[in-house]
Amino acid sequence: MYLSKRWLEIILNSFICLLFAVVVLIVEFDISKIKILFFFNCFICAALIHKCSNYVPNFLIAVFMGLYVYFMYSFFILEIPYSYRVRFDLPVYHKTVLLIYAVFFLVLFLTLDGGKSTYDISESIEIVNSPTRFFLAISAIVVITFFSKSGDNMLEAGSYSMVNTLKGIETPEKGLNLFEYVLVFIPIAFKFSDTKTKRVILIIAASMFGLKGLLYGGRIEMIQAFSMMMFLFMGKILERYRLLAIFLIVIGVYFAMLFGKIRNNPLFLGSMDDSFFNVWNTNSLIQITHHGDVFYASARLVGMVEEGIIDSITRMESFFVFWARLVVPVKYLPDYADLSSYLGSIYTTGGGGFVGAFFYVWLSYPGVIVIALLIGKLMNSVRREGLAEYQVMMLLIIISTFPRWVAYYPINIFKMTLYAILVYVIFNYQNIMIRVSSSRPPQHSG
Repeated sequence: MYLSKRWLEIILNSFICLLFAVVVLIVEFDISKIKILFFFNCFICAALIHKCSNYVPNFLIAVFMGLYVYFMYSFFILEIPYSYRVRFDLPVYHKTVLLIYAVFFLVLFLTLDGGKSTYDISESIEIVNSPTRFFLAISAIVVITFFSKSGDNMLEAGSYSMVNTLKGIETPEKGLNLFEYVLVFIPIAFKFSDTKTKRVILIIAASMFGLKGLLYGGRIEMIQAFSMMMFLFMGKILERYRLLAIFLIVIGVYFAMLFGKIRNNPLFLGSMDDSFFNVWNTNSLIQITHHGDVFYASARLVGMVEEGIIDSITRMESFFVFWARLVVPVKYLPDYADLSSYLGSIYTTGGGGFVGAFFYVWLSYPGVIVIALLIGKLMNSVRREGLAEYQVMMLLIIISTFPRWVAYYPINIFKMTLYAILVYVIFNYQNIMIRVSSSRPPQHSG
């Protein structure tokens, strides 16, 4: 007697849930066993990555998420400090952050479909010959790229941290928000790139956006631009040659870490010895990484809630103000509209935070479950053929901007997709009106 694949999946999922419950009980009774919870996170992330391995866009997102667990190995196993900040660097907050990670990844794992798919999302975008609309989209990309981010770059300021110091607190946030809206216009330009010449122009324009982001210390812009162009131009190739996708991910992670060393001190470029290329050095007294910064930022949010610094009223108001940010600029909203920088002058942070940590602040663990379910449903939709073109544009934005909403602030899941739909409607208004008119029943005079 054999069990069907569906029953095997149910048994496996039940076992993982039972394992999670046992791990939680152990850690709740003895916090010194926190390493067990860390290993569970490693296990569920590995399971998630394996489940997503049959579809490249989801595989890329799963690997990226998993790195925020695996890069904490040096702290939880080797016991190397991960941050200079110590205010919320406490075991009780480490435990809660790991629980948030575990709940998020577990729910995401249970929600995602694991079947193989060769669907290329770019094939659902109808290519149209419209030089005018192509020119307008490319012009928007170029204008935003060159005029929305200015001031001292890394080479002039000396390091990434000095860029932020010289530009002040408000300028980076406003410039960053506008700067990244280049990503809204890239798929629009792709829709109207019916010749090789137009596609070369689009690739050059997108590359300029990514390179300028790098010049100002931003790895995220380059990763987002590269991901979007990869999904648009290389979808079929990557689905056919999975090893190429894995190779690109490994190379991307390595160079992102290497750039992290350079942006903190551009003078490293003048001393390229063996230690320069070793981005996973575990021999130092402290291991500072972006992933550690995100973990501490999440612990800071948890600690501020647990200590009443962010009280129940502020949590509720912050949640409603979060949705107001869809249409209202953050500078016109209360300071708790952006929890990643809330009270940052008192309780310092490297910025950002894990997506589940923000929803924990707003809605506790049910919030973590809800956002994991939503992201899982969206990732499943990416694999689905037959979607309307505006839905494809929306999903393309979501799967391309994952570095921003996973580890910085979740507003991009909603805000950038909203604006992407609006821009899509504006550029396709005439076609939409024609379709609406053709779908109306004929009027009979009587």
